[in-house]
Amino acid sequence: MGGKDAIVVDGDADVDKAVDGVLASAFGYQGQKCSACSRAIVHTSIYEQFLEKLVAKTQNIKMGRSDDPATIWAGDQRHCPQDHPAVHRDR
Repeated sequence: MGGKDAIVVDGDADVDKAVDGVLASAFGYQGQKCSACSRAIVHTSIYEQFLEKLVAKTQNIKMGRSDDPATIWAGDQRHCPQDHPAVHRDR
């Protein structure tokens, strides 16, 4: 699979837990860690459901000041989670 940090989500996975795991790994610490999820490999039987839920959750990531404890994404907001390749198909 190369050197990218992937999360594999099988067809019998709990989709909500998988989405939360990918979200935390891809966007925690603004994705600035060596083990940040770079791609999710999702079984076709749950792919659409997984993608819908992941995209919805990225829409709710709070962007703002780094000194605000509620902020998940701070700093350069030109590269916000909604633009992250992980939330787009076929990238």
